[in-house]
Amino acid sequence: MPSMSSSADTVPSGVASGNETASKANAAHLLQDQAEQDQFLLGKALFDARQYERAAYYLENCAGPKATFLRLYSLYLAGEKRKNEKLAEFRDAHERPKIVNDMASEIRDELAKNRDKLDGFGLLGLIYSNQKSRLARDVLLESVKTYPYNWSAWQCLAVCLNTRELVEGFMPRLPQGIMRHVFLAHVTVESPPSSIDSGDLFNLHYQVLRQVFPTSPFVISMQAMRHYHTREFEEAHAVFSELEERDPYHLDHADIHSNILYVMEDRPQLGTLAHRCSVIDVYRPETCCVIGK
Repeated sequence: MPSMSSSADTVPSGVASGNETASKANAAHLLQDQAEQDQFLLGKALFDARQYERAAYYLENCAGPKATFLRLYSLYLAGEKRKNEKLAEFRDAHERPKIVNDMASEIRDELAKNRDKLDGFGLLGLIYSNQKSRLARDVLLESVKTYPYNWSAWQCLAVCLNTRELVEGFMPRLPQGIMRHVFLAHVTVESPPSSIDSGDLFNLHYQVLRQVFPTSPFVISMQAMRHYHTREFEEAHAVFSELEERDPYHLDHADIHSNILYVMEDRPQLGTLAHRCSVIDVYRPETCCVIGK
């Protein structure tokens, strides 16, 4: 009986060999990660305890991509911690921009040499994001294409873009899928009404999200924030009130809600909000902002 397969079904030898090489490399990385699992778990425990430099120290001799990424990310956060401590000591506005993450150059050099092996989650883009450079955008775009549900990478990408740049040039490069709608709604929610079709762009993607996630507090709060940034305070207050009814323990954007109530001079509602926040979590930053009003 003749074969039903055709030459079109045959994988070209070059592609097959390339896939085989990639599979072998991935298998080798997996074996290395498994061999270093105990050391990785120790480093992860220290990382979770926010002992970043100690975590990096115990992961120093690990060569697997998972442990190496955790080591580099630990170093990055250790550098950020030191930077913030130094910033607290400087009151001169001209001196503060000179304070940088002293680990950034070391991490950047190592990632640049082993980018494909180590940096699926966009750490290199995070390093460059403060510069808002094209390289940062390209690295973060590659990251969100590889791991589309890594919201941290999307947020870093948003920092590197403005609305005009996004609409005119960058939007066609974004990957398709629900995260595309989440991202575009996120970056246009704060855009002033004068921006190019920013209102229409927000509403377009927001409506898609409401159809998929009709009861999501995260999605509903986008509409409230949109009203807030367009100074539609009555509408924003109504949406925030709806959120409180849906999720009485929801404190995200409570500080924004308190701003709205303060501007509206609604003291009774502001007092009610402050009491609710203090009962739920008195030391949360949003609660401190609400009580301060």
